[in-house]
Amino acid sequence: MRLEIRRLHRALKATSVFVTHDQVEAMSLADRLVVMNGGRIEQVGTPEDVYHAPASVYVGGFIGSPAMNFLPCGVSECGTFAVIDNTSFRLPVNPDIGKGIAGQSVIVGLRPEDLKIAPEANDPNLLTVAFDFSEEQGSGRLMHGRLAGRDFVLHSAGRKHPAPGTPCQLAINAESVHLFDPVTEKRIVAETTPPARTATSSQTSFAGAVQ
Repeated sequence: MRLEIRRLHRALKATSVFVTHDQVEAMSLADRLVVMNGGRIEQVGTPEDVYHAPASVYVGGFIGSPAMNFLPCGVSECGTFAVIDNTSFRLPVNPDIGKGIAGQSVIVGLRPEDLKIAPEANDPNLLTVAFDFSEEQGSGRLMHGRLAGRDFVLHSAGRKHPAPGTPCQLAINAESVHLFDPVTEKRIVAETTPPARTATSSQTSFAGAVQ
């Protein structure tokens, strides 16, 4: 059905609005997404922008399957890493963002597919998690565990996986660490000077609205 809708849109060459509660459908069909929550617009952007830079905790948890992991953290005084609450685990933080929120509490978002099982053990800069069980997906496996008192999921595309209950270390880079304000739940970004606006020609686009 999605393919037929997409083909029809291209044949008509007209701007269309498609409303759906299915995030996979919205990501597949839309040139631009409008993500709504309780009748309010949370974010407008291309599917890639919404996925890679969610504007809020709601968007990060709604767009993407499995959903983004969320962890309460505190940013270091130097602004280069965040410590997960009630643990000694440190996550790298983009210093351009971290220096503006040094010493503050944040919500860290980690997408399951951005986490990688590290080949080397006993590295203090890696995240250690023992997964309770896994779900076979054919093309990969979803591994479920708990971290800082919260559910935690890893998507592993490799064919070799640790046995349930075996601690494994995970590597993640700073670009994959999403930071959100714990009060507003909005995305925290580096302060930058906005670029000058330039005129652009209008184009036909397909808008997907998600509620």
